[in-house]
Amino acid sequence: MSKIVFWKANGFCSFLLERVLLAFALAGLSGCDNALIYLSLDKKESAGVFGKVSMFGTFGMCVASIVFTLFFSANFKAAALATAIAYFAAFLITFFLIDIREEEKQKASIREYLSVIHLVIHMLPLLLASVLLTETTHILTTFYNQLQYTRVGIPVSMYGILYLVIQFVSLSTGLLDNILLYIRKEKLGIVLFCVALCSVIGLVFATTWFISVLWIAVLMCVETMYFSILNAMENEAIENTHRATTLSIFSLVTNLCTCFTDVAFGYAVQHSLLCAYGLACVFVICGLLVFIKWIKLS
Repeated sequence: MSKIVFWKANGFCSFLLERVLLAFALAGLSGCDNALIYLSLDKKESAGVFGKVSMFGTFGMCVASIVFTLFFSANFKAAALATAIAYFAAFLITFFLIDIREEEKQKASIREYLSVIHLVIHMLPLLLASVLLTETTHILTTFYNQLQYTRVGIPVSMYGILYLVIQFVSLSTGLLDNILLYIRKEKLGIVLFCVALCSVIGLVFATTWFISVLWIAVLMCVETMYFSILNAMENEAIENTHRATTLSIFSLVTNLCTCFTDVAFGYAVQHSLLCAYGLACVFVICGLLVFIKWIKLS
């Protein structure tokens, strides 16, 4: 429905309505997709499967970008219609999903509600650490990457090509299951924090287009891989039958935390890009320390 409104939108109010409808849809879906995936597979393979899901999502974005460039770059109305058709096709495909019966909902008791609250409190350090890492990587690779390109003299005409290159590089998250054969998820998380820190420091001293693109691509890989192991760790921590609800609460907590990190980055970049990089280093280091503390407490 939201994309039909988007297709027909011709003013601020209609575009705002589309965003509101989409927000309702995402709120309802929150937690359900990850819960369904996790319950549909061998628990030991969860991180690798989440990595493949992320890989296919990224691949879809790359295909969409290429299709838009080739067929819809001069007709935004046709692009909006194609978006609505794609969403409708996704809606139809959901009817072929196999429902999970192992965790049928029962009437929740006070003890179950308290257990959910206790779990959320226990997971707060992990959620906070995750926000500090993933928001840093997301801000730097999605919003401030173009500032870095300008800083090293990359022409604007190359931005689209570089976006596709970096997206294709992030498809490496599909190899996550192979990586986890040699290292535990928690240790891999520590490695990803360290790699992210090195990448941010590398961007500070980057003076050429190749080095800049390389570090941004590494940050993109860190983000996609970390999200995959985070999804696995969140699901493994849940033992009650209200998995989707608990995952939605996790998502709510992280979204609230991102409000503060995004505002902080906004103030930092007003001074300079290097100031934003300095804040990114602080966030990643703090996130690493909190992540290690959570591992020890677990």
